[in-house]
Amino acid sequence: ANVQHLVFTSVLGADVAPDNVKHVKSKLPIEKYLQSSGVPHTILRPGVFFENINDAANSNPLKKGHVKMLSKSKMLWCSTYDCGRAAAVAFQNKSKYLGKIEEVVSYAGDLASVGAGLQEVGGVPVKASLVLPIFLRWLFIYDLHCMCNYFENDQGFKTGMDARVARFKEMVPNAMDPKDFF
Repeated sequence: ANVQHLVFTSVLGADVAPDNVKHVKSKLPIEKYLQSSGVPHTILRPGVFFENINDAANSNPLKKGHVKMLSKSKMLWCSTYDCGRAAAVAFQNKSKYLGKIEEVVSYAGDLASVGAGLQEVGGVPVKASLVLPIFLRWLFIYDLHCMCNYFENDQGFKTGMDARVARFKEMVPNAMDPKDFF
């Protein structure tokens, strides 16, 4: 195939997450294959999607006055829209982004601060809470539980969160924070 530039969307931490975080680690073999293939490429590694806050298909519909997620900890967030904008920037600036891995992270904050963004935009008090208790997260969705534990507790992941957001905003200057998303 005569591919001029492929942009692959992976996941934040694919290279450093523990092996029990299968949801994240599953992207690494694809990244490695792409890197060794000779295909011109850019790899994007998005953080937690704002869109997961409104995910009725997975028992998490956005309801007035509430934001819920699998974790309330400080995370690196982004929107799927910003992933698309990052891909567009990579395509438009092929020489700058060819062969690069770019983190797609537009906001660093906990679920309560995301809820505060919704509250400010919507004008209604917002409570942040877990979709389900941690024990049930562990029992029923173990892979996502391991991913949450990694994002909640790994100090390497938490290092330089604000600088990582600033770096992404060099690529996509108007990347969304919670207020922009809502």
